[in-house]
Amino acid sequence: MSGSVLVHGRRLQTNEPVRWELPEETPVSLIYNDIPHAVMLATPRDLEDFARGFSLTEGLVTDVSQIETIRVEPQSTGVSLHIRIPSQHLHCEKLGGRAIEGRSGCGICGVHDLGDLLNPRQTGSPEMGLSVEALARAVREMPDYQPMKRLNRSVHGAAYCQPDGRIVLVREDLGRHNAMDKLAGALHTAAISGDDGFILVTSRISVEIVHKALAMGAPVLVGLSAPSSLAYAVAGKAGLTLMGQDETGQFIVFAEPSANSTP
Repeated sequence: MSGSVLVHGRRLQTNEPVRWELPEETPVSLIYNDIPHAVMLATPRDLEDFARGFSLTEGLVTDVSQIETIRVEPQSTGVSLHIRIPSQHLHCEKLGGRAIEGRSGCGICGVHDLGDLLNPRQTGSPEMGLSVEALARAVREMPDYQPMKRLNRSVHGAAYCQPDGRIVLVREDLGRHNAMDKLAGALHTAAISGDDGFILVTSRISVEIVHKALAMGAPVLVGLSAPSSLAYAVAGKAGLTLMGQDETGQFIVFAEPSANSTP
């Protein structure tokens, strides 16, 4: 699947015909050991990365290496991801009777109670001192790593960056949380540890993005706008450095391990 669909439109002012690559939005069913678990709306690219990352960030496994097989099966109405995990590694309490449906812009799809949401895992990662130059480099170079965004101007990106701002991996999707899941899966495939760099997202930072960054072990999460109040609170509680940008492009540190996260 290409991840985009060519359509034809017209400019309202001039009536000039326009060709546009729209991002593809497809129902993706995640099926664990033959048990349907979730249907997500996602861009149908990098779906094995998506299956790996979703399994990790939603708490179905504690390590991506516990996944035995992934089978991508196109359907007439979408795509099925058949994921096989040995029973001793699958967190079965997350399955069965708790099927979830996620829109491409949805939030806390895999959080089943408030305790999961408000009591995050700790980062376990050392503090990382990042320079303004490193952050500016990552933001400046991000568009070069987003081929889908150049086509359609519609998708989100999630990037893993070195402390000097060099971008290592990027994944794109209509849903910002899907892009994070794909990045998590790609990091595992590339045998890259998430605690050696920082994550940059081309969107606002909501609480589910914080939870997914924590699952990857990232010590720093940077967004291109401000976080939500809940993202701020959870990041502070977890010891995650949380940064955003103001309207002038300057970087704002909202939460960091050495600061009190309580307003």
